Amino acid sequence: PKQQLVTRYRDTYTAAVRSRALPKRQDALLKALSDSLKWHAVMKPLKPLPPPLDAIPAQHVRQFTPETAFLYRGVPKIVEDPAAAAGIAVAMKPSLSKPSYAPAGLPPNVLNMGFYDELTRRQQHAYAGKDDPIKPGDYRLYPIGRTVLSSQCYVWFDWSWEVQFHDVSGLYNPDEAGKQWDVYASIRFEGPAYNPQAPAKQNRFYVDRVVFVAAER
Repeated sequence: PKQQLVTRYRDTYTAAVRSRALPKRQDALLKALSDSLKWHAVMKPLKPLPPPLDAIPAQHVRQFTPETAFLYRGVPKIVEDPAAAAGIAVAMKPSLSKPSYAPAGLPPNVLNMGFYDELTRRQQHAYAGKDDPIKPGDYRLYPIGRTVLSSQCYVWFDWSWEVQFHDVSGLYNPDEAGKQWDVYASIRFEGPAYNPQAPAKQNRFYVDRVVFVAAER
């Protein structure tokens, strides 16, 4: 059934692109579709959320997995990961060299992440590893903060911002423009920057889902 659904969606979207999109854009649009559907085909049923989010009623929670994430310059990659919430994750070598605008006193292996509203240019930053040392190995929830949404917004990762979850803007409802959400990222880390005795020789972080929880329940 899953493969039939993927095939039907591919055929419908392809027909729409061929009939409506500009010729010079068609190949790029169809490649993006193919990349996304490839991961849909291998994804597993979503695992339950860990504490404390597991206690929140499902109607107040929205989750976003990385099959449609924006991955810039070909640096991040989507990979299969049995430990991930849906069997896939975005993997990337972290930018450990902090830029000049980084706040003073951050640990050397901190992961910068946050929320960006393209309409107002409002940024929110959070730092995995700032208050508590990063524990490599398992996926853990890291808070990004509380925010309101817009029709053009996204969650991003790394100093480079090369991993972006734009699907989150689909939560925006103009009739509830002031609705607040608490945002979390599920991330695991590996490599000597997080554990000098780690078997992994390359530093990597993996994002398997972004979670939005309605602040008012």
